[in-house]
Amino acid sequence: MNIDRKLRSTSARLLLAIPAAAIALSLAACGGAARPSADQVAKGVEKMVKDQGGGELPAGVSTCLAEALLKSDLSNDSLATFAKGNSDDKIPTTELKIATDTINGSLEKCAAQSK
Repeated sequence: MNIDRKLRSTSARLLLAIPAAAIALSLAACGGAARPSADQVAKGVEKMVKDQGGGELPAGVSTCLAEALLKSDLSNDSLATFAKGNSDDKIPTTELKIATDTINGSLEKCAAQSK
């Protein structure tokens, strides 16, 4: 039996495919943080507001703000930071400006929806 014939067998092709799949999965894992859900970002926003002495947000405001942040141009890493609710984590200046502009632009609308 020659080498070419062995490589054509199903088991040999599967064995060759496994390392390729492992490489693809490991490269995908290096892509940074996954985009969090609106619920995760909303909980993080609520935590940040409480930690900074802002008290409770009216019902629906944090979800509305989270949805606005998710629609913005924020990176997955910055959104993940919001989702963690940790205001001590560093967010790049350009991303912080996007977040601030998004929140300021959405706050009135979000507050009106909660009434």
